[in-house]
Amino acid sequence: SYSFCTLLAAHPLPPSEMGCHPSKPPKEKPEEEQCVRSPRYRAVFRFPEDVESWSGVVATKRYPRVGVAPPSDFEFPVAGNVPFGHGVASFDPTTSSVLLWTRITVVGDGDQKQSGSWRISQHPSMNGVIRIGTWETSAEAGYSVTVDATGLNSDSCYYYQFYCDGAESAVGRTKTSASAGRHLRVGVTSNSSYSAGHMNGFGRLADRKDIDVIIHVGCYTDINPIPDQVVRSTKSDVDLKRAEGLEALRRRYALQRTDPNLYRAHQNHPFIVINDGDDEGDRTAVRQVLKEWVPWRQTPGMTKTCRTLNFGALARIVTTDSENGHLGEQQSEWLHHKLQTTSSKWALILTQAPIGRCDVSDPTPNDINNFINYEVGWVDNQRQQLLSYLSERVKEKENTDAIPNNIILTGGMSASWASDVVIDEGGSQSTVAVEFSPASVSKGASVLVGAKHGGCNSKRTIEICTEVSQSIQKFNESCCYHESSSHGYAIVDITGDHATFECWRTPTDTNTSEQTLSKQLITSSSSNHIAVIESPSPTFRDSEEILTVPLMTNVY
Repeated sequence: SYSFCTLLAAHPLPPSEMGCHPSKPPKEKPEEEQCVRSPRYRAVFRFPEDVESWSGVVATKRYPRVGVAPPSDFEFPVAGNVPFGHGVASFDPTTSSVLLWTRITVVGDGDQKQSGSWRISQHPSMNGVIRIGTWETSAEAGYSVTVDATGLNSDSCYYYQFYCDGAESAVGRTKTSASAGRHLRVGVTSNSSYSAGHMNGFGRLADRKDIDVIIHVGCYTDINPIPDQVVRSTKSDVDLKRAEGLEALRRRYALQRTDPNLYRAHQNHPFIVINDGDDEGDRTAVRQVLKEWVPWRQTPGMTKTCRTLNFGALARIVTTDSENGHLGEQQSEWLHHKLQTTSSKWALILTQAPIGRCDVSDPTPNDINNFINYEVGWVDNQRQQLLSYLSERVKEKENTDAIPNNIILTGGMSASWASDVVIDEGGSQSTVAVEFSPASVSKGASVLVGAKHGGCNSKRTIEICTEVSQSIQKFNESCCYHESSSHGYAIVDITGDHATFECWRTPTDTNTSEQTLSKQLITSSSSNHIAVIESPSPTFRDSEEILTVPLMTNVY
């Protein structure tokens, strides 16, 4: 016999049977008749009010609609009511699908399996449901839930929600990529840490209506907080120590997602996240927990996070997954193939460390050199190999009007950085790409220096960071911009003619909506050269309204 869940997954309801007609008000039904229990699963499934076609066994719901606050002695970090204590998120959009995510917070027996349902609508009110399905999770998966919502339209905004035992998650907003895009706006973030400061950069991206996707390069969370970087208190000292093992790593990611700014950014925009390759511990555990909290589309035959995501003929995003500057032979060949076969006008290569050279002169202050090694990045042979791939991509079309444009978005710098990427071939130098790094969201150079010199915004901290930036630009001719004293995020605005880069500053010492445009740069199509815009003016694009669903009280 078929369960209710099986039938529903196999035969999605047409709008006429889901109470989706605006002119037809939903029928009034007693509260206990608005949910049914599957004979196969333990979870209670809640559906739109018009469930007349799907009458079943009435069951008592475990949770009220908005969930419940966890017990006062509950130690696991959560951002709001359970069971959806960490909100919702979406990842890796394509032209017809997107990965939807949530996590179930279990209070009590940690071995129990969980199951429930999800639905998608084109309205923030969740009227007019167009897709619906079921999910299952368990302790083995860290109670994370990831579903691949398919059959969607390209370049379209959607809203989604999860259900478990009568409770409803926050409504999430996501967007599919364009199949014939002429304009792409990307939010870019890097190096975020709960303990290092308030992540206001994520909050300002959450407020924007005109972002297609957020790309995160560099550290997504701080697995091993440095004492000098800790400026934000936590309820437990364990959150300020190195996270080792599955449960400790899960707790660290959970803590990260209690930040209200990151919570809202995930709620409002799809993310593309790369493995930061910044931990020397149990890489298997690190990678497992990363996938539980920030899932990605697995490339067939590959065990790493490398993958491609296309935005029509305008851009192809290629993510890399290096460890200590090494790609490995399999990934290196894969990357070469993806760069050579793309017909997109722009190739965006995401890396964990800078490709271009960034040498620091001897006069650089020792108290920052002790913390920052600008030579950390790709080993020489791997760097040279990638540069040769980019050079091949340019040379293949150098006699045409469509020279490929290569943009490297990099993390790990803990600074805003913009540079041409130059290759030396037989004594002749040529520019094969531009490289850009956003300021860190909350951790990095100014936090480290500020811990010893009166805080991130102290006069001495700014002087030291400014001296380093000036030294880097002086001794690296290809670098047109470097700034390491502030935090924030970036916007990359791409059209067929040019790509514009905006560096936005946000404070980290308090939760605030303050932001400042500090620098704007541009690269023209077919130039592979980046330059500073002397009179910066922020760019915006009209789009759908963002969600204004308030975050529940932070109970951690």
